[in-house]
Amino acid sequence: MVNFSFLEVILSIIVFSQLGLIYFFFRKFKKNIQKEIESLKLEIKQQKSTSSFEAENLKNRIKMPQIDNISSTKDLQNNSNSSNTENKEFEYTDKPPREVIFEINSTKYLFLPSPFDDKKFSVEDSSTERKSSSLFCITLGASEKEGKLHILEDADFSKALNSPDLFLAKACIYENSFDFNAISIENVKKGSVYLEGQDWIVKEKVKVKFLKR
Repeated sequence: MVNFSFLEVILSIIVFSQLGLIYFFFRKFKKNIQKEIESLKLEIKQQKSTSSFEAENLKNRIKMPQIDNISSTKDLQNNSNSSNTENKEFEYTDKPPREVIFEINSTKYLFLPSPFDDKKFSVEDSSTERKSSSLFCITLGASEKEGKLHILEDADFSKALNSPDLFLAKACIYENSFDFNAISIENVKKGSVYLEGQDWIVKEKVKVKFLKR
């Protein structure tokens, strides 16, 4: 068993404390050195980027006169084109304008069911739109108080052919005799009507012909 004197213990403490201080300062110095190295690297990168940026600016300055020349050439071409267009417009305006005439069909029609009395249609029953019950049509004249009367050849004549006296005879005359075997009706000659109060009066009956199978 080795015995250490008090002096040796003190010396050992002093030595270890100095070694610890040396290690501490060494690490601190090493960190400072690394920071300096990183800052130097950053400065080098910045200088490189600055130099490349300046080089790019120099290239752009060299190209700018060429671009200016191109744009000026395009401006000259556009000016020449616009002047040609103006000349053409001036030439076109020398010609007299053409007159265009539109013809509008202003003919009006009234659609009617069967007459309510001999040679009489009610104004209330008339319509400017064709209905399923429509059998007759008036082509109105200029005054709209008279017109030509004809039968609608494509109407549903099922009721009219079953009861011709009720639906047809009051406004029609027959070219041929009525036959219950008839399937349709054809206009032979248009009649005429005129407006009187609330009624359309048949001045001349429609001449029709019965068609068989």
